[in-house]
Amino acid sequence: MDAAFARVEAEARVMRAFYYTIAWKFYGNIPYFTNVLGATERIEQFSADDAYEKIVEDLEGAIALNA
Repeated sequence: MDAAFARVEAEARVMRAFYYTIAWKFYGNIPYFTNVLGATERIEQFSADDAYEKIVEDLEGAIALNA
């Protein structure tokens, strides 16, 4: 993986975690998705604990990229 690409991916993961943290604090249960949804797809809402786990996974993934 190119170092510049790894850095951009790490920055994107951190930003996603940041904005999901804000949404989670304001709204409680939030939908959390990491891929593009189709027009007819629906996604479940995650509880605060489940959303927190996903946020931590994103941050650990950014750290693992070592960018």
